Amino acid sequence: MAARSGRIFYGWYITAATWLSYMALACVAANCGAVINAHSIVDRGWNEGIVGILNSCLYASVAFFAIPAGKVAKQKGCRYAFTVGAVVQGLIFLTVFLMDAPVPLYIGAHLLLGLPIAFGGQVTAPILVDSWFDKRKSEAMAAVITAGGIAGFFLPALTEAIYGLSGLRGCWIAVSIIGFSALLPIRLVFRDRPEEIGEVKDGINWTRTHSSASAGGKKETGAVRKYASLKEAYLSKEFIMVSIINTVYRTAQTTFIGYALLHMMRSDLPTRTGVTIIVISNIFSLAGRVLVSFTGRSGIPYRLWTLAQFVIMAPALCLFAFSGNYLFFLLTGVMIGFTTGFMTAMVPLLLSDSCGNQYYNEQYGMLNTICFACMIAAPLLISFLTAVTGAYTVSFLILAALSVVCGVCAWML
Repeated sequence: MAARSGRIFYGWYITAATWLSYMALACVAANCGAVINAHSIVDRGWNEGIVGILNSCLYASVAFFAIPAGKVAKQKGCRYAFTVGAVVQGLIFLTVFLMDAPVPLYIGAHLLLGLPIAFGGQVTAPILVDSWFDKRKSEAMAAVITAGGIAGFFLPALTEAIYGLSGLRGCWIAVSIIGFSALLPIRLVFRDRPEEIGEVKDGINWTRTHSSASAGGKKETGAVRKYASLKEAYLSKEFIMVSIINTVYRTAQTTFIGYALLHMMRSDLPTRTGVTIIVISNIFSLAGRVLVSFTGRSGIPYRLWTLAQFVIMAPALCLFAFSGNYLFFLLTGVMIGFTTGFMTAMVPLLLSDSCGNQYYNEQYGMLNTICFACMIAAPLLISFLTAVTGAYTVSFLILAALSVVCGVCAWML
């Protein structure tokens, strides 16, 4: 079959289409849903307990669908998996719109919402990038993962604007339309692997140009590990280490997003000032994701990049726990935002580099299952510790200690 890349490697078109689809599915379902749930408290007369149940159902759903997403991507291809995610998201919110979302139906919708999140990018986007890139994987991965960071800026504001115009029902139908619209880039642009169009990873032209220069450079990612079975891959030291790293950084990320403002308010920091710090932290989180694009050609192993992040994250979380003034909150917030953003794009690369590509799809799915399963328990533990101690300090100190453990894990990879 003739190559379709031309002057620009087709993998970059795949990267752009993946970015759009990831934004429309996984990012929209998570970011827009949070705003919709907040307004439902007032408009529907719900209490915060219902919203807590919805969030727990969402985490449980993503944990449940993460492994199947990896398996479907391997057996049927990422194009098929993304298609399923788009159709299911469209149907979920169309049903909610038509039936005006009674509480049992809305809970049921959240139990299914993990499917478009997992199939629509949370699990499948890194898998697709891994299929198209090797030497330039860090650049493509960072580009795709920026969708999550950018989504945190404008999707809540967009949802708020839609709510102001047409209320909750307008938000539901908008998310449904966005889901169905994602089928356009998925069906028109997506290809599961470069061989389908007569290409190779990174592109034939790039590979020919750089083959001699890269011969003595960094080894090909994902080519060093061979496992006798999937069970052996799951139980390998490398996978366990990466799983610990992934779970801790994500828990730190969601804890900071969910509780940092409350912690600052308990320290008598004005709410508006606290929100400003959170926004600045999000900006540096996006910067961290972008920086990952330069790591592939740096010559520094991914595990050392990871170690550096936890060397920064551990004292930052510790200082944030005891901070009592604006400057300390701002400095530590920037450090936490940058490192967690960096790790968002680094973990898929670290998994491929440490465990290889033999069972990459299944292992990446399992990473998300373990992570989201732990994230179900984290809010309950934080609530308990806060009730006992009267502050969020202990929770942030525990995360700081776990960050030290992650640094050790990164060193041992």
